[in-house]
Amino acid sequence: MHTTNYKNFEYTTNTETGLVYGTIMLTLMNDKGDIKLGGTRGFIDRYDFDNKKGVKNIPRNIATWIGKQIAGKGTSYNIYNYGVGKVK
Repeated sequence: MHTTNYKNFEYTTNTETGLVYGTIMLTLMNDKGDIKLGGTRGFIDRYDFDNKKGVKNIPRNIATWIGKQIAGKGTSYNIYNYGVGKVK
């Protein structure tokens, strides 16, 4: 039994996760509550400091622009998950 859903944390009360990851793929591995984040080999996302299209991305794009003014262009990086968590 593998059930996969995508959860957008961007506009939730969990702002720390939402501002970093946005939407995360969650896979329920079995009926015991084991859950895995991300896709193949734990890959979650690539953060590359780009601007996204669409009205919902305006706050993100503004934050990216401010960050570039303060810290410079930035270096792209991959985000990975390691291990399995539990859902209760």
